[in-house]
Amino acid sequence: MNTKRRTCTWENWALQHISGGALMQQGFIRSYQFQKIQETYSWVFRNSSFYKKKYKDSECPSVLNNWQDFRDLPLITDDDIRKRGMEMVCVSQSQISRVVSLDTSGTTGLPKRLFFTEEDQELTLDFFHHGMKELAGPKDRVMILLPGGQRGGLADLLKKGVERIPAQSFVYGLVEETEECVNEICRNQITVVVGIPVQVQAVAAWCGDKKIKVPVKRVLLSTDVLSDTVRHQIEEGLSCEVFNHYGMTELGYGGALECGEHQGMHIRENDLYVETVEPASGKSLPEGSLGELVITTLNRKGMPLIRYRTGDMGRILPGRCPCGGILKRLDGTIRRIGDRAAWNK
Repeated sequence: MNTKRRTCTWENWALQHISGGALMQQGFIRSYQFQKIQETYSWVFRNSSFYKKKYKDSECPSVLNNWQDFRDLPLITDDDIRKRGMEMVCVSQSQISRVVSLDTSGTTGLPKRLFFTEEDQELTLDFFHHGMKELAGPKDRVMILLPGGQRGGLADLLKKGVERIPAQSFVYGLVEETEECVNEICRNQITVVVGIPVQVQAVAAWCGDKKIKVPVKRVLLSTDVLSDTVRHQIEEGLSCEVFNHYGMTELGYGGALECGEHQGMHIRENDLYVETVEPASGKSLPEGSLGELVITTLNRKGMPLIRYRTGDMGRILPGRCPCGGILKRLDGTIRRIGDRAAWNK
């Protein structure tokens, strides 16, 4: 649906955080990220009983001197969060403003509990504010078809981010009645929709079947895999432009976002370091290789994650985006590790 080239509007925000306005190159970003990794490593070593024990048991150095020191650090997993999440926390409980519990299918039956300070949540809010500028302006009306409308939840943070643009936003929640949702879109003259791929696909299919023209111009899809087929069906059914986003609760929701070129998702490199590893061995893979995404948070204080195995298979695209941006990009075809059938399609 994109007809002309345009730059990634939120990349300037990310680069401003990294450089303070200096001329940017990838080497500068890598230096910034390694400095932040060193600071995070020192922070968790001092303040987290989990990390301190794990690193001492693995005979890790007390200070990271180079990238190889970092790549030699042990990976952490879902099980670590489920069983020892409280020991990962680096601040007092009085500084924790949000706790998110995620039910899992793990053998222990324990939920994953993620802890965030007010400052941690502000990082996400700031990302949502600038990231949504890629889709919305002051004249737009944004409908959020996501859960988490309570204070500090996903939809709430997204709503507040949109309002900083400033643009009008509405938290609808998950779609239970498709016709009712379409009626609300038309009644409120919604121009931008944020939602889960399969739910927005149902809305698009209903509009296509009923030959209903809605005012939606752009759609942001998140929280689940977006296939080319679903993207096309939504574009056709709603006559809109579709943007893909990668994120997960463990990362503070925001991770990577497409620009108007739709050739990969620009990574939030000011707050995250992303690498790929071979799933069986955990060995680091070169850029462009398909592997498990492993993510390190760079600015989190409450519950930092260092070399966290996401359970998602993906690749970091080589080279620059056609928009001219220099942030690294994730291929949009991210799948869960166990979803072998999807990878073979």
